[in-house]
Amino acid sequence: MNLENFTEMPILTGREVHAFIPPSRADGSLCHWETYVSDMLACGHISQAAIYDLEEDKLLTHSSDDFSLSAQEVERLAHGIHEPRCLYLEGVKVNGRVYRCTMADGRFGVIGKAGLPAQGVSACRTRKLLIVAVHTTKMKSIVCNETTMIMGDFFLRRGY
Repeated sequence: MNLENFTEMPILTGREVHAFIPPSRADGSLCHWETYVSDMLACGHISQAAIYDLEEDKLLTHSSDDFSLSAQEVERLAHGIHEPRCLYLEGVKVNGRVYRCTMADGRFGVIGKAGLPAQGVSACRTRKLLIVAVHTTKMKSIVCNETTMIMGDFFLRRGY
């Protein structure tokens, strides 16, 4: 794993602190897209995830066939991350489910919640990619969000 130019960021999971470091090859090149989603799921606080290529309007990989966003959901979410007002008004729609937008920074990320106890979504937009992750009620939303944002930072640093 090439860790040059990558700052290890801790993820809080209960009392322990774990570091999530997205994988790359020894030469610094990217692994297969599936590897990144698998590693996100391995944190134990993401139930489903997907990565979309915004330039080519296509799904690069997802955790399962029953988790994918429609073209309209991808477009709306990618736009809403930069213009979050619509997400606060209409919610964050992912895989047919609407989540109440609880946080949007107007630059890279958005967090949404649905139901009680809350299930949630975390999404990060880079220059070229949209990374989306959801968590169930028994998972920690903070870990889902941190993992998603760390993955986004990883791709941003590599020009994506």
